[in-house]
Amino acid sequence: MKVLYIINSLITGGAETILARIISNINNGDIKILVVTFLPGPYRLEKSIKSNGIEVYNLKLLSLFSSFKTLYRLISIIRKYNPDVTHTFLAFSCLIGGLVAKYFSKSKIIWSIYSTNLERKNNKIGTFIAFKLCAFLSSIIPNEVVFDSSSAFTSHQKIGYNPNNCNVINNGVNTKIFKPDNEKKHVLRGEFNIHNCFVVGTIARFHPDKGYDTLIKAIEIINNLEKKILFLLCGRDLENEKFLGYIKARKIDNVIIVDENSNVIDALHLIDLYVSSSYTESFPNILCEAMACGIPCISTDVGDSAKIVGDIGIVVRPKNVNDIVNAIISFYNITIKEKRLLDIQVRQRVIRNFELKFMIDKYIKLYKKGYIR
Repeated sequence: MKVLYIINSLITGGAETILARIISNINNGDIKILVVTFLPGPYRLEKSIKSNGIEVYNLKLLSLFSSFKTLYRLISIIRKYNPDVTHTFLAFSCLIGGLVAKYFSKSKIIWSIYSTNLERKNNKIGTFIAFKLCAFLSSIIPNEVVFDSSSAFTSHQKIGYNPNNCNVINNGVNTKIFKPDNEKKHVLRGEFNIHNCFVVGTIARFHPDKGYDTLIKAIEIINNLEKKILFLLCGRDLENEKFLGYIKARKIDNVIIVDENSNVIDALHLIDLYVSSSYTESFPNILCEAMACGIPCISTDVGDSAKIVGDIGIVVRPKNVNDIVNAIISFYNITIKEKRLLDIQVRQRVIRNFELKFMIDKYIKLYKKGYIR
């Protein structure tokens, strides 16, 4: 079986990470893989995929003027590769990749969708148009549509997606890679000179959807309480002048900003509690990753976040500073015995519900559904 994956780019993000995980875990003799991206790289995930001997082809879509060359390259690749399955990720790639695969191949077409926030005010005009066109074509182009969360499925159904070819496959995490490691935690904290502190962490890019404005206000309140609580923030664009100025203006001194290129697992091993302050999500991978490392989570009630943390974590209202502050303090005040029990419980929840193998098995089953060759 030959599978062609098409995605906007391989910059580190939720959909891109899941694509890399799928590829790494179904790469065997029975399935041949080719990856195509619209935007040039290389990014970290692209390098990781190539290191496994998998070819990644960049279509080099740089501007509107290069779009015809890009389209020609994509048609040529699909004709030459002749895939059995074309699996596209995100609205733009689903739209363009799906259309080309539909008319220039006989492959099964699978769309993977990772968004819940479909309103015009929250999206660029091009993205919004892609959402609308995909809704119109969802009964014509793809054989199967996969959403990573029930909330994404519901949101897309409201704009016209046909539920008859839709599936929900939750994202999965490899609990053999994401796992507690007290020795590593001790070493890393020594490197960052973190001692006798309760560390709260967030790993997210600097974007309005991630709710950093609310989180910083919560950090400011906790900073003034003079408790031994330190905040570790890691993500793309956090080191820009706008974000650093935002913190400096509030005279906050209990924050460490970690470079976006840092290893996610290393960043997680520095913290005791994870906080997601997002205003919109579908199925945030980072919650599963943190919990797999034995880290309890606080999350805003967006997307499937509440489903992930369950009753072991704390779910708060979006944009509510006091909710976040109270939740952090409640975790800070628990006993060491309670903390150890909680660390075990959050990891077990991921193992039972969101282990990577569950996701991979469902995708392979979907690929082979109706496969004859």
